[in-house]
Amino acid sequence: MTTMKTSTQRNTNIPFAPLFMIFFFFLFIISSTTASPATAAAISDDIQFIHHTCNNLQYANATNCYQWFSRLAGELDQGIKNLVRAALELSLNQANVTTNLISSYYHSHQNANIDERAKGALSDCIENLQDSMDSMKRSIDEVNELYSSRNQSEFQFHISNVQTWLSAAETDQSTCTDGFDDIVNALKKKKTTTISTAAVLVLSSAVKACLTLVADVTDLTLALVNYIPC
Repeated sequence: MTTMKTSTQRNTNIPFAPLFMIFFFFLFIISSTTASPATAAAISDDIQFIHHTCNNLQYANATNCYQWFSRLAGELDQGIKNLVRAALELSLNQANVTTNLISSYYHSHQNANIDERAKGALSDCIENLQDSMDSMKRSIDEVNELYSSRNQSEFQFHISNVQTWLSAAETDQSTCTDGFDDIVNALKKKKTTTISTAAVLVLSSAVKACLTLVADVTDLTLALVNYIPC
């Protein structure tokens, strides 16, 4: 009976091990995201355009920019508006993948022996990511209106709205990890390591790793918007 009890306890006290699998699956998803089929010439022209744009972005890592956006080559027609819209859709897609993975994990472990603070942080994180996606969708709507502007004032109005919504999306993504930071800091102050503590630390690291990738492409997209000539 004692052996059975220990085994059951072990199974319910290590619920976060699959988070590593979630993170690596997420990496597979983003690495397999590619542009639609296009001619070699169109891809080559877009790649040159992306290189030029990434090299001219302020406060952005050009290499990182190219690694993210080169997968969009072939569907941009060397247009900054097309690149911004495609980058927004890419950001939204990455946020959606992350939200679905975290949400699926959260709901599948509702009855597991998980630290209640960690459950609350996960729930808050999912809500933050959903708000972030709503902001991205609003940004896409504004970009679609951008070049139908009748004058410079309307154009600037839509640019400002895109910047506002993308900044809000970044804030929501950052807030997503705040709850975990509070929990981790509290656990570190205790200076004791238990199975439950280790599980929360693993969960926090996995969520942050996924969110870093989402925040990365969102930040680059905002830099693109700021680059749009008036």
